[in-house]
Amino acid sequence: VRPPMGPQWQLRLGGDWRRNTGRTREDFTFLAGSATRNREAGGRSDQTGAFAELSHDVGAALISLSGRLDRWVLSQGFRREVNIGGSLRSDDRFADRAGWEGTARLAARVPVSESLALDGAVYTGWRLPTLNEL
Repeated sequence: VRPPMGPQWQLRLGGDWRRNTGRTREDFTFLAGSATRNREAGGRSDQTGAFAELSHDVGAALISLSGRLDRWVLSQGFRREVNIGGSLRSDDRFADRAGWEGTARLAARVPVSESLALDGAVYTGWRLPTLNEL
């Protein structure tokens, strides 16, 4: 959403949501070329975010300030390992986890000449681990 702010100001507001679900099934621990165990693992991750960016044109220069707030949830995590032939080795269920993460960015563009400008930015960031990494 870009509400009207005047000729030198721009405001951008938005949000997003992502869901990743995954499951793996694999054979492992091979003996004489045959698997002796199999494993099934999986889970779900959700990330919901909201962001805002405010930009100001100062002649040919530009200043931009933005922020974002994310809510993340990791749920339904499990890992089950069995010996091929039936006996259970492990059946793990992982506790759901959730949290909030905020990030910010300050950027500027300063013209040096008609064909050259310097851009710079300072920002924070984070990344939710993938299901496979967990």
